[in-house]
Order: sequence, then structure tokens, then C-alpha cells
Amino acid sequence: MENASEKRVNDFAEDILSLADKIEDIDLNLIFSVLNRYKKIPEEFRDILGLRDELEKKYPALFKRKLLTGEKQELPLNQINLAFEEQADSFAVFKKIKKSLEVHEDFIKRIKTRIKFFSLDSDCYFSFRIKDFESFSENFSKISPSRSLIDIVGMRLVLKKTKMLLKIISEFEREFSDEITFKLNIIAFNDDEITRKIGQNSIYYRAVHYYLSVAGFFIEVQIRTPFIDQWSNMHHDTVYKPKISVTEKEKKQIMEFGKISNVVDYFELIKNG
Repeated sequence: MENASEKRVNDFAEDILSLADKIEDIDLNLIFSVLNRYKKIPEEFRDILGLRDELEKKYPALFKRKLLTGEKQELPLNQINLAFEEQADSFAVFKKIKKSLEVHEDFIKRIKTRIKFFSLDSDCYFSFRIKDFESFSENFSKISPSRSLIDIVGMRLVLKKTKMLLKIISEFEREFSDEITFKLNIIAFNDDEITRKIGQNSIYYRAVHYYLSVAGFFIEVQIRTPFIDQWSNMHHDTVYKPKISVTEKEKKQIMEFGKISNVVDYFELIKNG
């Protein structure tokens, strides 16, 4: 017979799986896997801050804010000097970006090909997109011109196994050390930093972002664990940029699933990393 703690987790699992089933691009098998792994973690080891501290002690390189080579520093977003920032009109800026994309099309293709081959060698999933005007304009007006330019071209590497995270980060930094302009290691952020730099609703987003400069804008490369990728997709479509309507209770459940995903990632990295 299940105890009270097991019943809470099982009831939550039923609710979050039902919610996830309504959202596009969500792998229900992965959602189930996160929940199943969480159930197997003894309750006394589910303290997210304790796990994070233990992980940092065991693998300090995972929390480095500079490149592991030590050659370049992370640059604060508010200090990036962008060629289009003096423009107030998002459409005028986007036209310049489109022109720059055309001029540098071959470079972007070469980087895309190299990163795609890297993903195959590293056993990661690869995805690619170029931001459209609607998305660019929304970030330009709601966030800032600078922030809207840091991910005009986006690439994502999603690990198939969480335990490979440090290995993949190390190999990526070595492979692309000449091209990387700066690093944003969100894994290293504490809760206050996440709130200030990304937003309170993204407090459980943990990933490493790299930025490659291309004539006034950036190629952003994200490296994520499989579970945080699923939570981020769910969060994006319901909380960050809602595509479907959810209740306040469901929003809280989505945030709770983010916390559970962090706990599972931290626990598995400590055990198997």
C-alpha cells in the first residue's frame, strides 16, 4: 500500500502527464521517465539545494562561468556592443539582420554542419532555427534590442543521457574555442541570478549557452539535458509564451515538474556523472 508521500507523487504524475499530453513536441515517455526516476530517489535525498551543492563540490568544472580552456570570459549581456542597437524600429533592424544573414550565409552553414556532425559524434539530438520577425519583434519590444539579437540563429544540442553533460560541454568548448565569443552557464546561476537575468518563472531552467558572433548578432548554441529540454518546451508553450491556456494550478504543476527535473538531473549526475 502506498504511503502519503508516494500518493502525492503518483497524483502529481497523473496530473502532469495529462497536461503534457495537450502540448506539442512533448515526449510523454521522457516525462514518465523523469517521474519514475524521481520516485526511486529516497525522500531524504530530494533536497534541490543540497543536491546542487553536492554536485558543485564533486564536479566544479560543471559550474565554471568561463570557458574550460580559461581563454575567454563570460560577458554580461548588458555589456554586449551590438551594431544595430541604436535603431529604435524593430522592422528596420530586422531588415539589416536579414541582409547580414544573406551575406554570412556560407559561414552559418559551415557552423551548422560542424555542430550537426558534433551532435552525431556526441550522441545528441540537434535542432536549428532562424528567428522570424514576429518572434524577433516581440523580444525587441518586450525585453530589449540587445537581448533580441543574441539568438537570431539558434541551435540546440539535447543530450540523450544526462550523465554525459560535463563530457559534452568540455568537448564542445575544445572543438569550437576559436568561434565562441562568450559563454552563459545557467547551471551555475543561483536562484537570485536566474530571477534577475531570465525571470522568476524560469527559475528551474538549467543549461549552458554559447554565443558565436556574426556581424552584429549572434548564433546561440544551447546544450541541455533531456529532462530540462522537455520541461523547457512545456514551460515555453504554457508560461513563457503561451500557446495554450492553462489554469494557475496547472502553472504551479509545471513549475513543480521543473523542480523535479532538476532534482533528477542533479541526483543522476552525482551518481553517474
